[in-house]
Amino acid sequence: MCKESMELSSRSVMEAVWDTHANRDYSELLNVFGDVKSTHIPDEEQFNDAVDRAVTPLGKFNAMRYLGQVNKAKAGEVLVLWKITFEATDEELLWHIYLDGENNLTAIWFG
Repeated sequence: MCKESMELSSRSVMEAVWDTHANRDYSELLNVFGDVKSTHIPDEEQFNDAVDRAVTPLGKFNAMRYLGQVNKAKAGEVLVLWKITFEATDEELLWHIYLDGENNLTAIWFG
């Protein structure tokens, strides 16, 4: 898939993932994963810990920027990279979202 179409198709997924973290809404995160059964879904304790350590201290969201994609060996899977910036700090978060061939979220990581 070309850069522009991957950026467009993954934006809504990334926005939904971000909203679940910004709002500390684990049940909605599970909805974003949908019917995908993945061992890469954090449990609620891991989710809350990540929000407490990495998201909440950075304050108010400023912007989200698409950085690119990496095609994976698993058929159709794509790693999509997004950068999140914040209003009151120069610190940024790099988000990795993994999507299957049907644009379903299969894993997330950020740091």
